[in-house]
Amino acid sequence: SVSATVTPTVTASPEPTKPVTPTVTPTVTVTPTVTNTVTPTVSVTPTVTPSSGTVYEYEGFVLDRNPVAYYKLDEPSGTAMYDSSTNQFHGNYSGLSTLTYRGDSIRYGHPGAIGFNLNSLGYAKGKVDRNISGTALDIAGPNKSMTITLWHKATSNISTYDFLVANWNYAYNGYTNFRIWAKNLNCEAPDNRNRISLLSDNRELNTVYFIVYRINVETQTVSTYCNGEWKHREFSPSETFHPGVEGFEIAAASAYNYYSANGYISDVALFNYALSDTDIEALYNLGNPSTVTPTPTPTATVTQS
Repeated sequence: SVSATVTPTVTASPEPTKPVTPTVTPTVTVTPTVTNTVTPTVSVTPTVTPSSGTVYEYEGFVLDRNPVAYYKLDEPSGTAMYDSSTNQFHGNYSGLSTLTYRGDSIRYGHPGAIGFNLNSLGYAKGKVDRNISGTALDIAGPNKSMTITLWHKATSNISTYDFLVANWNYAYNGYTNFRIWAKNLNCEAPDNRNRISLLSDNRELNTVYFIVYRINVETQTVSTYCNGEWKHREFSPSETFHPGVEGFEIAAASAYNYYSANGYISDVALFNYALSDTDIEALYNLGNPSTVTPTPTPTATVTQS
């Protein structure tokens, strides 16, 4: 017998195929954050920063320099002409039939200047009596420095012998402590002395003028400043400086048979010293819309999710 070793053939069953898990990319909806920038309405205050670093508006700038008197001429009604200085030398309006309250705003930020006899002959004016101010408004003299500042807009040139301001000694003869003519803006103290003529002819109608008349006894100079232009001359202290016994007037006439000045006047300020060039130019920059430097306008950012 034959012994044989038989190796059986074993067929292995294959492993079952594993199911394949597919890779799924989900759809994701992303809602972006929206940022809206909202710029609020911001009121812009015109300012001038002098060397002191203080920021001012026009009225505050004037009052901080201690005027003897400051007449804003912004009254909405009535007969009172208010002095905003600490001295409170209040006056009164007369000739109300040709007086206009809060007309044109001839100085930036002003609510509206008083209009005197705008397009007609009239006697509208403002006056401060001597018994109110005493000698305080006699700011011109042989040994006195002084400054007068004001804004003016002419509406007609029909009157004669009329003045924007005058501190009268004897109005009938035109004697004054100081005066500024309306038509040609001559600045004088006293009477027709120490004169500087701002214009060679009559005023331009409907043109705003910023006018300064200054006497500096330390430098012995007389100066004017009008809409950015300076003029100078030597001061003559030997003149007879009359006291203003008949009172201080705005839109004045040299005698009662003459008519008062025509046009708008505002911000008449009287100082018993010489304002510096820097301060005078700063006043012009504060009041002139074309030279106002506004404060930076802030913006607000609002984020909405």
